[in-house]
Formats: sequence, structure tokens, C-alpha cells
Amino acid sequence: ATFGLINSTPHSVRNHGRRIAPKTARPLLESMALAALTVDTPQAPLQ
Repeated sequence: ATFGLINSTPHSVRNHGRRIAPKTARPLLESMALAALTVDTPQAPLQ
């Protein structure tokens, strides 16, 4: 998921095979980045 996000640009975002406007793509990519950086991951059990 991280590589996909890093590799994404407003020009590479598509909806049903069609490019979407950078004006629309940027907030989408920003929200994806924020979600990826702030996700709560479960702790591994202590052994």
C-alpha cells in the first residue's frame, strides 16, 4: 500500500479508466496519505 501511495500522482489517479482532474485527485491522495500515516496497528503479543 505504501509503495502504491508513493507511486501515485494526481496524473495517475483514474476513475473507471479515465483520468480525474488534479484538482480532485490531490485531496484524495492527501487523505490516503494521512490515513496511511495515522492508522492504528495492533501490537504484537509479548512472548
